[in-house]
Amino acid sequence: MIKWLVRWLGGELRPVPFASDEQTLEGIIAGRPDGGDVVILKVSPICPVSSSIERKFDRWYTALPEDNDLTAVKVDVVAARDLSQRLAERYGIRHESPQAIWLDGDLNVKWHGSHFEISAAQLNACFDS
Repeated sequence: MIKWLVRWLGGELRPVPFASDEQTLEGIIAGRPDGGDVVILKVSPICPVSSSIERKFDRWYTALPEDNDLTAVKVDVVAARDLSQRLAERYGIRHESPQAIWLDGDLNVKWHGSHFEISAAQLNACFDS
């Protein structure tokens, strides 16, 4: 309980890897637990809204139980523009930033949202379903 509280209050954050290209992203996804969901968070380092959503996402992800099957990965839409565009094409989702794309265990889109649609409540709803 104390360890969870320290993480939630911002003591230590669970790291979320960045994918800079499709090969890196595929490697992260391939390494997920069998049948585990994947959430991709697309962020821009020059956008204050992206920075705010990224901090909230990091706190949410850190507060999850450590033994969960969710794999999280971030994509910097400026540094990895090609990857960001390919994700939009692959999943048929208009590119936005910040943007979350939640994939189920079969790697189909379970939910996606952008800007202030990305909230702890919405992420919890995806996590719990």
